[in-house]
Amino acid sequence: MRARRKGANCLPRPCRLRRATRRPIYFSEFIVHADSSAQTLAQTFGGRLACMLPESNSGYNAPRHFLMLQAPAGTRALYRPTARPTPTPLATIDAVIGGEAEVGVVDSYVLDLLRSYTPERMAELKTLAHTPAAPIPPLVASAQIGAEPCARIREALLAVDGDEQGSELMAMLGLARFAQVQPHDYACLPALAREADEAGFALTGNKELL
Repeated sequence: MRARRKGANCLPRPCRLRRATRRPIYFSEFIVHADSSAQTLAQTFGGRLACMLPESNSGYNAPRHFLMLQAPAGTRALYRPTARPTPTPLATIDAVIGGEAEVGVVDSYVLDLLRSYTPERMAELKTLAHTPAAPIPPLVASAQIGAEPCARIREALLAVDGDEQGSELMAMLGLARFAQVQPHDYACLPALAREADEAGFALTGNKELL
């Protein structure tokens, strides 16, 4: 999740329909190829991990903290990096399917949409673990939109699940409803990053760090 720029207007955040009904949360999933012999995440340690950029919560921040808590004392990384960056969820998935990485970490909401609309692609993957729940990214509007239009958009989004057509549209997106944003909901995200930074733990590292 990218930090909200100062002055931007907060719109509601979406609530996941499947695993987080009525709660605006999501996860990060650790995926491997469907043919992988690994049955637990620990069996993949030391392999190549496809991840996103440090600005991403689901693709970097949350999995880094999750792995830090599992790592033996003194370990600074549990995986090696891929030969080339994988800055998007689809690039991460392609790296795992194509054999460029043994493991990938991807936003569970993205994966749920792919499970619904491209099941043949998802059949090539399996999930070994997922991080604890995190607040799903909010919708934001530019500060230039103004307070009144932003308030109308916010009101419409909060009510979109109130009729049959709106509920059907939300279901197509794998969402149940929108929830009002509270700034303190996101305080946990920089706290996770700060804890991992202070511990000197990296999501991927060279052989000397493993």
